[in-house]
Amino acid sequence: TVRLNDIREIALGIKKRNPSIKIRVNTNGHSDLIWQKNTAPDYEGAFDTVSISLNTPNPEKYNEICHSRFGIESHSALIKFAENVKNYVQKTLFSVVRETLSEEELKECYKIAESVGVTLRVRDYISADAE
Repeated sequence: TVRLNDIREIALGIKKRNPSIKIRVNTNGHSDLIWQKNTAPDYEGAFDTVSISLNTPNPEKYNEICHSRFGIESHSALIKFAENVKNYVQKTLFSVVRETLSEEELKECYKIAESVGVTLRVRDYISADAE
């Protein structure tokens, strides 16, 4: 979403040619931080699904994993982004990788998703060696 304007324009162009095509954007949820504004309205009409990588319920651990240039603030910002974008894109969800979380952390992720009003998608880790 560093190039949000471009991906929005491309998505709208695709939908204009074929309105039945569904478009999902996978994001770290930092577009508000990047653009220094509420970007949620920019997703409306262009994307059918927004999947936001929550990764962990813990801001400190998130920062250790993701090394965001926005630091510790990035975790709360992605949660706020989800709260906003769900008003513009009906299918908004968080995603986490099961194998990277303890059972307690996974429960906390479910609580965060529920408090925001979005779905939590728990994915399995796929090894680069998997065939």
